[in-house]
Amino acid sequence: MLNREQLISTGISPEDADKILAQMAKSDVNVVKKEETPQVTEADITSISQLSEFAKGQVVKLPDFAPGQPFVVRLRRPSMLVLAKSGRIPNSLLETASSLFNGGKTNQSESENQLRDMYNVLEIVAEASLVSPTFSEIKSAGIELTDEQLIAIFNYSQSGIEGLKSFRE
Repeated sequence: MLNREQLISTGISPEDADKILAQMAKSDVNVVKKEETPQVTEADITSISQLSEFAKGQVVKLPDFAPGQPFVVRLRRPSMLVLAKSGRIPNSLLETASSLFNGGKTNQSESENQLRDMYNVLEIVAEASLVSPTFSEIKSAGIELTDEQLIAIFNYSQSGIEGLKSFRE
């Protein structure tokens, strides 16, 4: 989950970082999920069909586009290592991606490129995470995801449902 220091380290002013975090805190995010069993037995071993179902992702309500315009999607949690290995995160963005994924500040000096790099990583993660509608379907329709939606998708990709708690009132 992104924090104030991470936002500031990308070149966002402290005031804008506070505004983004305040908006994230106000946003309403609900997740449709199945309850987990607290005790585990031999009978609870995950089957291939269950794994296939899990791979389809979870239905998540992201921050609205506007009041009264909810945005419900199916998301999955991609692996950063797989994204990097497959070349979907270019070498030039690996330091920014590593910083975001590890919850720390980037080692790069302050630059105009940090915000752009962060946005590029957020888009790559959104593209890998969105199952339905897909990122390309959204883009083809001429729709831009909001900053809050991109950050919510990133937080979900890193922490699952726990990553969305900051969006709940």
